[in-house]
Amino acid sequence: MNVEAAEKTVSDIEAKRAACVARGTELQEERSNIAFKVHADNDPKARARLDTLNVEIATHASELASLDSALKSAETRLEEARAAEHRAAAAAAAKAARHEWSGARKDLEDIDVALAGASSALHRFYERCAAMERHGVKLPPQLTLLLTDVLVSRLMDLPKPLWRHLNHVGVEHLAPGRHRTALSLHDVWAAQVERQAAALGGEQANKPEKAA
Repeated sequence: MNVEAAEKTVSDIEAKRAACVARGTELQEERSNIAFKVHADNDPKARARLDTLNVEIATHASELASLDSALKSAETRLEEARAAEHRAAAAAAAKAARHEWSGARKDLEDIDVALAGASSALHRFYERCAAMERHGVKLPPQLTLLLTDVLVSRLMDLPKPLWRHLNHVGVEHLAPGRHRTALSLHDVWAAQVERQAAALGGEQANKPEKAA
């Protein structure tokens, strides 16, 4: 029996019991009304009705007891149905959780690969900057500051629990104007690098003058 059916059974028996209790009250009131006539006035009609009432009340008491027993059994079955439903829901939740976890390994592998890739790219970029400096071309002194903005911009896009923890341990929010991507720095610095490279190679000085 499922929970819905068990609840309906309990409700139906409770309704029957309420009607039985109401009928018992009516029988008791009627017996009280005619008892005086029977025992004080020796009214034969009242005596006959009282005898009938006594049988009905006894039968009623037995019926009410049976309804109480049935209600108790129905409530037990409802508890069992709810427990079975809970077990089924718990089993389904466990299955769903295992299904989700089955993909977690790939997620974590992807995180490792992405972080390793980002770290490798940053190392290459700094090595490239060092090589350029050895050749005489310098990137702006705020390079590390701007790259930090790039990293924090990405950190702020992380899932909220992770970002809240990073923020709690000291990684501060960026002002809206400081949100940036790594590629955007290339566009900003490209002209500066080209000017330095051109000057280093004497390209400006060696250009032929235009005819007057």
